[in-house]
Amino acid sequence: MAVFSENLQARLQGKTVHSVECQRAIQLNTSHEQLNSSLCNTSIASVRRAGKEMAFVFSNQAMLVVHLMVEGKFHITPVPAAVRFQILTLSLGDESLVVSDPKGRVVLKLNPSPSSVPDALEVDGTYLRRKISERRRKGVKAFFLDQSILRGIGNAYVDEILWQARISPKSIVGRIPDHIIDDLVASIRSVLIDAIANIKREKPETISDEVRGFLCVHNPKRSESPTGYRIMTETVASRITYFTEEQVLYV
Repeated sequence: MAVFSENLQARLQGKTVHSVECQRAIQLNTSHEQLNSSLCNTSIASVRRAGKEMAFVFSNQAMLVVHLMVEGKFHITPVPAAVRFQILTLSLGDESLVVSDPKGRVVLKLNPSPSSVPDALEVDGTYLRRKISERRRKGVKAFFLDQSILRGIGNAYVDEILWQARISPKSIVGRIPDHIIDDLVASIRSVLIDAIANIKREKPETISDEVRGFLCVHNPKRSESPTGYRIMTETVASRITYFTEEQVLYV
């Protein structure tokens, strides 16, 4: 999402919204009329990532937050009618920003209340230890997928972070030794920063397409980790999880 936001800002900043159209029944926290009146005849001031969401800020200080969910995509196109499964279209003159989703699960929020939950790249050991102490019996995989604890980490990246920190995804978060928490914080930053660099290198102009071929363990094309251990899969916290035997189980 960090790469998406940079590219969306580069292409959209300063463009004026001429019309707003909601094409399908969507998860929207306001009326279509209110959305239209709030955004029409304003310009896009900035685009930034907010955890797993994208925040579009307009010249009148209105904010539209978009959560693409699993299959949603952004499109910038001169022919919006050519985009299938349209959810929302912002006409910007010679081109449009279209949000699509074949499942119709995209979530749109106009002027949502600010979140007190930190982004994953902002977390430190003090915060993580406090949250672990509040949820000691929670599984570590479920802990990191919980967006009310930490924003911005999806299933694949949880697997990468736990592998890099050598923690089994089946561990209980309160059983992880205190000195390992610092390794976990370092792994969060390392995995996410490396992912941004890899995505920029492999698909520098992307605004929606997932790029995951570089992942070390959450990767169907790999049978072994870079350290030579067999990659296994199992359902953990209701999600398909990739891990290896080198990851320590803390229970």
